[in-house]
Order: sequence, then structure tokens, then C-alpha cells
Amino acid sequence: MVGDDVFIPAQNRSYDAGNYIYAEFAKTLKTQTRLIFGAFDFTSRVIASGNKADGQFRFSSLLTSASRWHSSGYFTPAAVIKLSSKATAYAAYEIGDSGVSRGNHLLLLELGWNFN
Repeated sequence: MVGDDVFIPAQNRSYDAGNYIYAEFAKTLKTQTRLIFGAFDFTSRVIASGNKADGQFRFSSLLTSASRWHSSGYFTPAAVIKLSSKATAYAAYEIGDSGVSRGNHLLLLELGWNFN
């Protein structure tokens, strides 16, 4: 799976817009839990002063919830809603490993589309 998210800050604006692109591989276990691993790249000033590329890991289950951890320092609990056979909506809250009291957390809303 590959994806691309565009970030448009609503407050504390240190940039006008940013980008997050990723590629992932998934394995579904007999329990229907999915393990996903891959790599990502954030454009400068979205999460760091320069470009940030690294690995990520997440899992999801039949409970339509998910968690993602970026090695860049974010834990992301999320809810996943299947809108149709092609569209999926995601609502998540990203929590930084450090600096949470200084605003290192954010609400993330995504819409996924399956082109198959």
C-alpha cells in the first residue's frame, strides 16, 4: 500500500502546507489482526526542521481500531470506518514522545481510496 497525506495547519503555523508519503506491507494473521510495516517521508517543518524519513509499524483488528508508531516519535491511536468497498475514513490523534505539553500532538483525519 502506498499513500500520501497533505498537512494544512490550522493554528501555530510554522509552515503553509506539508506532505507525508508512505509505503507499507501488510500481513493478516489467523485472528484477522493485520500487522503493517513500512517507511515514510515527511517534508520539512511538518514534524522536524528538515525532511524526516524513517520506518513505521501499526496493527489493526476486527474492532475497527488501529495504532501506529513512527520511529520519528509519534504514537497514534485511531478509529477506522469502512464507508464503502472503495472508501475508508480514519480519525486519529497523534501524540508525540516528547513535548506534548508544548503542543506536540494533533488530530488527524484521513480518507483512503482503494483503486482495485
